[in-house]
Amino acid sequence: MDADTLFALVRFHAWANDRILTTAAGLSDEEFRRTANLDHGSAFQTLRHLVDVDWSWREFCMGNDVGETYVWDHGVALDDLAAIHAFSLEEDARLRSFVESLDDAALTEPWRTSRDRGGSSWPTS
Repeated sequence: MDADTLFALVRFHAWANDRILTTAAGLSDEEFRRTANLDHGSAFQTLRHLVDVDWSWREFCMGNDVGETYVWDHGVALDDLAAIHAFSLEEDARLRSFVESLDDAALTEPWRTSRDRGGSSWPTS
């Protein structure tokens, strides 16, 4: 993938996350935590899952297999929407920084899982 396309994808992803989390701020705390017909039971649990997936995916791409753990298992408190939103903004910045660190060779190398490579999961420069 070329750098411009990847950077556009990363920027769009950050914009979409921010829009979702900003929209969720319109919910009352009761609505935010109420069990609903969602994959993770409530808006709260679903949004915690969203930022956990972003964190674990970036970690995986950097060669850090977090296994079966969640971001909150690593000392990150995501107990309310404000904390989730703040962490999401920080994670988006970490992802941009990681993507910016990739050189052209890393961006054009076929992506493999760590199992395929016997080591890190994303090409490193």
